Amino acid sequence: MRSFDLAWPVRLSTRDGAVVVDFPDFDEDHRSWADDRLAALAEAEDLLAVLVGHRLESGRSLPAPSKPGRRPVVRLPVVMAAKTRLHQAFARTGLDKAALARRMGKAPQQMARLFSPRHNSRIEELEAALAALGKCLVVEVRDAA
Repeated sequence: MRSFDLAWPVRLSTRDGAVVVDFPDFDEDHRSWADDRLAALAEAEDLLAVLVGHRLESGRSLPAPSKPGRRPVVRLPVVMAAKTRLHQAFARTGLDKAALARRMGKAPQQMARLFSPRHNSRIEELEAALAALGKCLVVEVRDAA
């Protein structure tokens, strides 16, 4: 599986005086609305987290981002990005969550929260889970686009 940045171009359009937000790379019919472009971009980050969360919960793969052209690009929030990478790394191992819990010295019930896109896990927990899978979490700072 080819890795890509966890960032997708967002489409902003205007309808009835509101800015409509959607992500054309996702086939889900989810949109958000805002009063202006700045608020729409903030809504876009939340919408992207919801779309990716649905994919993670359903076991569907993420679409590769299309070329943005002139569209703005929205990145996943850092904790959601780490959870996404955890899901991807875990899926390639063939382990079950109980085995991962044993590797981490945690109760199996804690894995549900760790893997849930709806639970705001601590980054240290995600880092420990990735380490138990033989992976490391890398943080990178780039110039903003």
